[in-house]
Amino acid sequence: MRRKVLLLFLILVVLISPISEAPIKAIDEKMNISVTELPKIDVALTVGNTDIEVEDFEEDLKSELEAKGVDPGRVNIQAFDTTSFSTNDADADVIFNEWENYPNDVGKWQLTTIDGIPVIRSTVNTQWTGFWEEDDASHIEIDSELSVTTSGDNDWVGIAFRMNRHEPNDPQNPYNGDYDAYDMYFFGIDGGGSGESALFKMENAPFKNNKVGEHRMWNVNHNKGNGNLTAYFTQSNSDTPIQHEGKPTNDAKGKIVSLQTTNTSGLRWKRHDFQDIEIKAVENHIEIWVDGKKEIDYIDDENPILTGGYGPYAASQSHATHRNFSVTTKETRAFSEVIRQPEWRDGSERFIVNMEDEIVSDFDDSQALGEILTRLTNEQIDYIGVGSNTNEEQAKRFISRNNDNGVFINSSRDYNEIIEEIADYILSKIEVEQGTSSKYVLVGKPLALEVNPSKYQRNTENSAYPDGRWRVDHDYTYFDNNNGKYENTGVYQSDFDFTFDKVGRYELWFEDRHPEPQYIYAHRQPIASYSTEVQDMEDEYSVSIEDMSYDLDLQSNEDNGIAEHEWKWKETTATTWNEGKVPSSLPAGKDYVVQLRVKDHQGTWSEPEARYITTSDVVAQPIANFDMPPTSLIYNPVDVNNTSYDPAGRNITEAEWTVTRNGVEIYQGSEPITDFNPYGEGKYIVSLRVKNDANIWSEEFSRVINISVDDIAPEIKADIEEQDWTRNNVRINANFADEGGSDFNSQRYVVTKSQSPPTKGWSSWDSNTSRRINLTDEGEYFVHFEAKDNQGNVSQKTVGPYKIDKTPPELKINRDLSEITHEDIELTVEATDSMSGVKQIQTPDNQWKSIDHLIYTVRENGTYKFIAEDKAGNRTAQSVSIKQFSEVDVKHIPEWQGKRERLGLDDNTYLAGEPFLLWAKVGINVTNVKVKSPFSFGDQTIELKEKQDRVWTHTLYDKQLATLQPGESYTFTFLLETREGETRKIQRTIQIKGKASVNIQLTQ
Repeated sequence: MRRKVLLLFLILVVLISPISEAPIKAIDEKMNISVTELPKIDVALTVGNTDIEVEDFEEDLKSELEAKGVDPGRVNIQAFDTTSFSTNDADADVIFNEWENYPNDVGKWQLTTIDGIPVIRSTVNTQWTGFWEEDDASHIEIDSELSVTTSGDNDWVGIAFRMNRHEPNDPQNPYNGDYDAYDMYFFGIDGGGSGESALFKMENAPFKNNKVGEHRMWNVNHNKGNGNLTAYFTQSNSDTPIQHEGKPTNDAKGKIVSLQTTNTSGLRWKRHDFQDIEIKAVENHIEIWVDGKKEIDYIDDENPILTGGYGPYAASQSHATHRNFSVTTKETRAFSEVIRQPEWRDGSERFIVNMEDEIVSDFDDSQALGEILTRLTNEQIDYIGVGSNTNEEQAKRFISRNNDNGVFINSSRDYNEIIEEIADYILSKIEVEQGTSSKYVLVGKPLALEVNPSKYQRNTENSAYPDGRWRVDHDYTYFDNNNGKYENTGVYQSDFDFTFDKVGRYELWFEDRHPEPQYIYAHRQPIASYSTEVQDMEDEYSVSIEDMSYDLDLQSNEDNGIAEHEWKWKETTATTWNEGKVPSSLPAGKDYVVQLRVKDHQGTWSEPEARYITTSDVVAQPIANFDMPPTSLIYNPVDVNNTSYDPAGRNITEAEWTVTRNGVEIYQGSEPITDFNPYGEGKYIVSLRVKNDANIWSEEFSRVINISVDDIAPEIKADIEEQDWTRNNVRINANFADEGGSDFNSQRYVVTKSQSPPTKGWSSWDSNTSRRINLTDEGEYFVHFEAKDNQGNVSQKTVGPYKIDKTPPELKINRDLSEITHEDIELTVEATDSMSGVKQIQTPDNQWKSIDHLIYTVRENGTYKFIAEDKAGNRTAQSVSIKQFSEVDVKHIPEWQGKRERLGLDDNTYLAGEPFLLWAKVGINVTNVKVKSPFSFGDQTIELKEKQDRVWTHTLYDKQLATLQPGESYTFTFLLETREGETRKIQRTIQIKGKASVNIQLTQ
């Protein structure tokens, strides 16, 4: 019966265990994968003639898109061209190398450090002196901490901005060619006396040639008298018509006007104490903060200075000191600038928002449209025109010519409504582009991944799949021109968040089955490419086209991987297309756009490729164009593809490449730069213009490339990052890789018993990308790794602890076992382990106890085995024999033992007439032993006699056993009387199996 019960139990375990782990049941559910593209959104703002304030355009449009459910991380809005400079930059010496020290290097300015912080300061008490950077930005923000760092007078220091210089031959210069003249705003801070800190405007401030080779601006003084702040040039005896003390302002050609004093009366600079000055000028609105408090808020409505340069100045003050000096300028861009210098992210949806209320002549010019429309088409740009009734019809025609990619919004509407309509149009376009789920995805495109049921998308670990149940197997050879294997191919992971960044076929797994679809194909968009040849045949022009389209995924196919071509052509001013290839002969005097799209065998269309063709007698400008990536690492050569052409088929005879960085030209030549390593990281504008054989240059076309260095430290991976207590050796396999681009250089390691990395004891640097470490000794260890790449980035990783214990625990059993007893014996069992600690103790009845000590009660003699196990799995066993209990028995007498052996009888069989012995061995506190007999004859209580060593006996003979009947049981009760007056009963039972024998079974 016992075996049956056990078998039934095992069967139940097999049936129940799958049910008990609910996630495993998921494999019976139908599972679908949805993969959809999430295009990036790029918006460029261009500003022409408009009354719309665009200062907050970027923030407002991004907020509106986010409110409509667009992740702001997908959105990039270029509302301004922004440049910045700081004295904390590595190339802060540009102030002294490229900014102008006026007038003529006076003031002896320095770039130095104070308390380790870079500062710029004057060192000589002269008249007006400063540094300035020429600029035409309309939006400027300046931040500087300003102080005077030595003893001296209390004259003025500050910051000038919107600075413009009119040279002697400039019509705006009023001095008849004798002097340079300056216009500017400046914020002056006084150090004491009668002065007052304020915002000033300087008009036509002159330079005077006092010495040979030296030009000098007159000094400026500021007086606070009669409640009014005045400013003037100090050289009143000069014949130069300028404002000075005592001379009316309206008689002066050069003058200074106090616009507004600070809100804090008597605001002064503080010697040796830096004050934070912030200046923000947008159009004619000027705001200034001192130590975070707004002191100036002024709108200049009288001939405002709207653009210009900036820089620090000092007026008759030595040691005017600026630290943390930074400048940020912003400029809006014109439409023509954006299409000729695009700055788009790869794979983005692109929109130009052009705020223009007037007619744009180029939008109806046949030749100008040839360039504009092809650039919009090739860059896949939607045109959002925000204009007036004046140019509404023109804007709508232009949108029609742009493949109907765009929308017109009237600028007379409320600003918030304009922003909302722009956002709605963008949403309508990206919803079309996102489309539906497909098993084909484009490499590099952001994706939205969804699993249905959604509960299996994340956190899928279970006991069978502790790392998770999702896996992909990448066949990177599936397409031509592969770009390597997916890093996590064949690796189980918890979440379905794979990145399909390598071309090929990805086989999807959930546990050991496939979801739907089984495969995801990551491929590349096909490329539409062709060349045109135009020849003048007098009455008409011949046009020939060579198709060079291809798909990198199946380029080895006879068709270059292209399954379908879509040709279109039209006159530049037309609003509808003609389907098919452009005719091989065209009439003279026309301008055309030709467009091609191609589709690959995965059903993906290319971006359109458009070209401008002219048959006009007027020699057209050639079209400069090239492709290059928007970003690149400094270590890699940049792939630049010059696609310039002449729309009339003329030869391109010359190319001029220019590269600028931070507005400074660093290269000009006939070939593009492909290696930026000598120039360093940064944002570069690469420009190209080309010349045809009629000696006509194209407009300049530019692209922006951001060159970066590897700022990603190498990755360190260990197959075992920690190990709980074990009695085995630990082997750690570490791998090192660099994804930042500069490539892995070397690695080292050290093993310690502390989690903190040490300063010494490290191994030597090794260039291998893997390392194996074996830990064999007992102890608790940490392994520290360091890895560096060729850029010098260093990563550090500590793994562990790794715990090794090879020594079994100690086991002690304590009890005084020297005396015989009839009472329970308590065994005190203690286990100790100095390394991993005691995990559990097993008792003689095979029960494990998760403790390190216990008391075990023994009630009968025997051998008792205990096992102690530590947390590493080491075990120690110890047994103890118990012989100290009082014992009673019904025994054979020795005289009959020989007969029994000759007959082959076992101990439980008695011969007829055989006597047997009542026997007891008792403890020292037992004073008397009696037995209550089960027989009906004689005295039923038998007293045993003590022989020696506390053994008590009595023999029963044949006549006393004659009445025993076969099949009956008889119980003898032993009574052990102690000196304490207690009596303990122990029973023994015999069973008669036949007349010839007695079978004895003992029970207690």
